[in-house]
Amino acid sequence: MANTKKILLIITFIFIIALLTSGCSLNRMARETYSNESTLEIRDIEIDENEVESIKALEMEMEKSYDIKTEISSIADELNNPFEPFHIGQQDIETNILILKSIYFEDSAGYCEIKFNDFTYLLTAGDIFNETYMVQSINESSVIILKGDEVLTLLIGEMVQD
Repeated sequence: MANTKKILLIITFIFIIALLTSGCSLNRMARETYSNESTLEIRDIEIDENEVESIKALEMEMEKSYDIKTEISSIADELNNPFEPFHIGQQDIETNILILKSIYFEDSAGYCEIKFNDFTYLLTAGDIFNETYMVQSINESSVIILKGDEVLTLLIGEMVQD
């Protein structure tokens, strides 16, 4: 009996909280339920016919043309081409030249001498140069270099353009 009263009290409490949070009032609900009046009213909106006519006139004045415009600049062409990387002009692309000059081992550690453009670096495995390239491994006749996800293999005396 006591459990039934507790459950009934909890259900009533939850119902009252739900009504309060939903924005409904008991007075409004009772009035709508027991009377024939409706609280939903459709607002009467006045339409300005002059404004509607001016919009139609603007639409008629607009030039409708399906001709291709040829007055597009060359920079806009390069930016809008989806098959080209996003850059402005071909002159901005820089080509780096890598040359493996020599490889030698000293105390079981491998060293390589790599010429990068105008600079020569003396590197070991794990070294990073030009903030882009990392020496992955040094072998007897080649060096493996990582550039992001790209793997470059340099052979002694071979020039690689990147």
